Amino acid sequence: MKEKAKILTMAFAGLLLLAMFLPQQTMAQKGNQSQIVEKIINLPDLQQFYPVVPGDNAKQVTIVQFPVAVPSDISAPGKTIVLTDRENLQRSATNGYFMFRSIEVNQNTAKVVGHYFYNYNSATNKSEIIAITADLQKTGSEWMIVNANVKGVE
Repeated sequence: MKEKAKILTMAFAGLLLLAMFLPQQTMAQKGNQSQIVEKIINLPDLQQFYPVVPGDNAKQVTIVQFPVAVPSDISAPGKTIVLTDRENLQRSATNGYFMFRSIEVNQNTAKVVGHYFYNYNSATNKSEIIAITADLQKTGSEWMIVNANVKGVE
């Protein structure tokens, strides 16, 4: 009986430690994901496609929270970041938006796959699309793009 109580106590202590560790790990992952998305938003080849916010010099960057939801603390100098869902996107007159297909983050590497949609034509119900893939490397606390491919989809 004492052995069983000892095992249960150890299991409970292990669960408590795990519960304390998981929120920290999740916060670290969100921080990494924020930095990674910011690097993608700032890719030089994409800057020309961002619409300018009326009455402001900032460029608007809209991110659809599907299929990958990104953290809400994303920021980029000279840009207004708007996070939306698919339902709100359809109701708004958004001139361009990101949809991240996957963001795979390991300890020191990350891979991003996404698309940027722009120039929506309501007559044809089509947009022009840019495919984005990027590999990133983490050095210290900073993520750097080591390879990026930004190209139009036909």
